[in-house]
Amino acid sequence: MGAADVHGGFYVEGINGVINSERDLTSGKRADDGTWEVGIDYNHGQMVLCTGRFCSADDRVTPKPKYVTAHTCAAIRFEYAANSSSTVYELPNQQALDSCDFSNAILRGDEAAGSPHFDVLIDYDHDKTVYFYASRVGCTDGQKVAVNVVEDHESNFAQCEGMGAGSSRIRHCDCNHQLKPSTIIDPCHTAFVYGCLRDMPDDLSCCPDETVTYASGYINATGGSHNTGTCISKSKVESNLEMVPILKGLRTSDPARLSAFDGGPCVRYSFQTGYDSMCGFYKSISMCDVASKPHECQFDPAWLAWTTWAPPDDGTVQAPAPMSFVDDIGAAHTWTKAQPTIIAHVFDVLALVHMGMDPSQIIGTYGERASSGSNLNSYYHAGYSPGNLGDHANTPYDAALFPSDPTPEEQAMLAQMLDLSPECSATNTYCKHFNHTLLDANGWPDLIIQGPYIGGAAWTDEMLASASSKGIPIIRLTNSYSTEDALNRGLVEIIQRFEELASALGVSGVEAATAHDKAALCAEIEAFKPVAHASQLRGVRALAAYLPYGAAAPNGDIGGFAAAPEEDSVLVMLEELGMAIMHTDATQGSWESGGYTPWMSATNLVSTGARTSGRVKVPYPVDFWLYDQRVALDFTSDSFAAAWPHPAVVAGQYANWPSNGHIHSYRHATTILAGVRERLAVAQKLDPLETTCTAVDQFDDEYRSAGLAPGEYACPKPVSYAMCDGMGSTPWEAPEAWTLATAVAEIDRLRAENAQLKTGTIRMVFV
Repeated sequence: MGAADVHGGFYVEGINGVINSERDLTSGKRADDGTWEVGIDYNHGQMVLCTGRFCSADDRVTPKPKYVTAHTCAAIRFEYAANSSSTVYELPNQQALDSCDFSNAILRGDEAAGSPHFDVLIDYDHDKTVYFYASRVGCTDGQKVAVNVVEDHESNFAQCEGMGAGSSRIRHCDCNHQLKPSTIIDPCHTAFVYGCLRDMPDDLSCCPDETVTYASGYINATGGSHNTGTCISKSKVESNLEMVPILKGLRTSDPARLSAFDGGPCVRYSFQTGYDSMCGFYKSISMCDVASKPHECQFDPAWLAWTTWAPPDDGTVQAPAPMSFVDDIGAAHTWTKAQPTIIAHVFDVLALVHMGMDPSQIIGTYGERASSGSNLNSYYHAGYSPGNLGDHANTPYDAALFPSDPTPEEQAMLAQMLDLSPECSATNTYCKHFNHTLLDANGWPDLIIQGPYIGGAAWTDEMLASASSKGIPIIRLTNSYSTEDALNRGLVEIIQRFEELASALGVSGVEAATAHDKAALCAEIEAFKPVAHASQLRGVRALAAYLPYGAAAPNGDIGGFAAAPEEDSVLVMLEELGMAIMHTDATQGSWESGGYTPWMSATNLVSTGARTSGRVKVPYPVDFWLYDQRVALDFTSDSFAAAWPHPAVVAGQYANWPSNGHIHSYRHATTILAGVRERLAVAQKLDPLETTCTAVDQFDDEYRSAGLAPGEYACPKPVSYAMCDGMGSTPWEAPEAWTLATAVAEIDRLRAENAQLKTGTIRMVFV
């Protein structure tokens, strides 16, 4: 069974939480409480101070709105009797909810709908924002609620599935929470159970008998802890098997290292000074390799691995095979440690975790812990955007505007890791600080990872010298346009390099860990192609840009950077899947050369003429904007549309574009594609200027080196990725008319017919 088999349908989110006293005897899940009536204090966006254990310093003194939290694929359940006069209306905003103003409300559930229940369905593609519900009769008495959809079901499921794998519940065969009550709610509960059950051993004779109960711990019939289960998770056995030949080799090659472990307890966490992954394994073997074994050895994964590991056929013990990886600058790196410890940029850490890397392998992170321009955790830093088009710090955070931001679960994970950029990591803006002296105090990793997003900007000569003196290699992954001679690669290609790196770093079961994310991406790719094709038929042309940049001119013109499709990994992916993205004057390797336009007009947008020394400037007939994620709060504001009334901005025909990819994972690529597809699907031609696409033979190295002329865009010739072969989704193919030889003529014909349609001479519908 795969994760998708568990996901089917919607999970229930009771509007009043859960009923602690009612639990399913099989799963241990608490009953959902959908009670919808007067007299209950529902979370309705009221401002409260945080008092919990994990509150930030700011949240303890600055009130924040309180919501019912949900994910996509939720069925928000309301239960009310027909004679209660209760209803379910959706209100447009917080102000309407606070004042019980139903003038613009939409009736979702009438008086008869709540018996036995009425469900508001939050589909997979719903916007992740706050939704407001109230009963017309009862609202002024508190029958109102605000539901904050914070995250995609898929990503939350994956995280909680990982929590279930390796859970201590496996020992006691308590994955379904029958014994130890669960405080987890769906969708995390179902995902946890799924991950836990999948990691159970095949032989269940290790399970306890029915007399075992839970009371501040698992106890037997006499109240003791013996015979309460001896099962061991598959994943823990697998990881410990890798340690066996290493320990056997160390007994001969480095006995001093092993003797040092005898002097005291092991350092528990990888980010603490003196941590050695071999310590715990060695102590388990030492404890159990005696005539009278302690009870704990029965469920110790290290001892099971030690006693079941089979040596090579010739009977000799071989040293662990060295791992190797050739990075993107051609440097070859080798190591013998099964799972070397690393440090990496925050976004690269998230990519590797998405690939299945255990956070314990990551000593620390550097760089910002949220996207530049984000207002995550109520902090906003203007950066290079004016930042004056709204009170961004106090604007409710919208995760959909910042798809590269870590989820709440990922934020909690990052908080446990050593922060090597304490000067700027929490400032939500570009952060290239790297305090290597913290490694002197906390311990250096085995490897340092340099990813494509920030590259080597964080490195100082002092840090590089210190790493070199310790023999710590730096593995460099690039997006290829960091040098003038290298050609840019698409996002999918770079993601595949991260998968290769994860495998080389000893991540167990990378293929299995990424299987679901790959399948989701391949399905999204095939959904994207016909949408891109249809948008070209409608004449929709896109331009990718970072705008606004700096202060506006007195006449309202703004500064900005227009990006050439071949100059950014995400744009490469979008273009090669069929999206019409106009090329710019920007030359290879530099947005500044031709990409930066000091004064961009909302009514007469043209290129810079950089390739002709300003002699030839061509129009940019933009119908659809790809705006840089870093300027999301300014670009999407009503005040920006008023100040710079470009037709596509005013019409809201735009989509988020995380330049340079940020998080190079299959999961993140799916999010990017879905966000663009949803907005592109309804976009219409706005600029009256007629243009024609340019036929492209292949999106190969030759094309990446030359691109197209400013204002030109490629005819759709969507590519296929080998990784999607056999994924189950049917590859989309353009109609025969869209072969390279006839693409331009077909577009011209359809536009002519569309013009006739407007005059009423023919009737035709474009799909």
